[in-house]
Amino acid sequence: MIDRLAACLPRCQRTVRPTACVALYATLGCAGSSTSPPIAVEEDTSFSGPFPVQITGYAGDAMEPFITRNGQHLLFNNRNDPADLTDLHIAERVNDSSFTYLGPLAPLNSVALDAVAAGTADGTIYFVSLRSYFATFSTIHRSTLAGSVAGPPSLMATITTGGGGLLDFDVDVAADGATLTVARGRFTGGAIPTSADLVLYQADGAGFIPSAAGAATYGAVNTAGLEYAPATSADGLLLSFTRLAQAPGSAPTLWIARRAAVTDPWGAPARIRGPSGMVEAGSWSPDARTLYYHALAGDRFMIQRLTR
Repeated sequence: MIDRLAACLPRCQRTVRPTACVALYATLGCAGSSTSPPIAVEEDTSFSGPFPVQITGYAGDAMEPFITRNGQHLLFNNRNDPADLTDLHIAERVNDSSFTYLGPLAPLNSVALDAVAAGTADGTIYFVSLRSYFATFSTIHRSTLAGSVAGPPSLMATITTGGGGLLDFDVDVAADGATLTVARGRFTGGAIPTSADLVLYQADGAGFIPSAAGAATYGAVNTAGLEYAPATSADGLLLSFTRLAQAPGSAPTLWIARRAAVTDPWGAPARIRGPSGMVEAGSWSPDARTLYYHALAGDRFMIQRLTR
């Protein structure tokens, strides 16, 4: 949900000196706005649901789901709130609606915010952490996942905003690892970014570099609203993302875009009919027939799913 945007920067109050927080808010002072096309209003009616998802053995908030490319595990983080220590967790699949909690992914977690996992078919995991932001303006880290065991993470230093008010707060990676997408927001000291769009990187050796095709690839997706939480299907032909309109009282909505080939730009997106309220952050099952996401149910965030 948009709490993830609002919480990222205040969270620094427990991870760095107070003076560093002041410096960050001062640094995030460049106003900006998107010049992208108007928001589409078409609805996608191809889904049924929503249906609840149970994580047996876990009673906390569950947000930012990622279903591993082999379908065997669910990665998620607990609540994105400055009062909580946001860490990554893992559960094992029982069936489409049920997972068994295995515990935190300890090697990936730190005293900073650690959240929003995504991965490739070979078990490479990418996630967002604020642990190095003040020194590098980079938030994307990489690790490995063998079964339910994570390896030590490393910072992806080539994926950097360069400062100037920008923060990468979401990440998605193609199943083959050829491309990586971040949600990049511009903060000006307030709780909500003044803009947020999807930005494409392409693999380059052991790292990633900005893609020359990025603007065209997301040309029909990025708007004057806030686009974030991207998730591509295993075949690279479906994109789920979250959009929040820049209007008082707006709630985030789940969207879907399609394309005929992985080299094509994404087509005009449509809002997914069904989920309502505070819903965000889709993740596809390996066969792309199920879309998982998080929703606020009462005072707790839980995982739900839709089926196609």
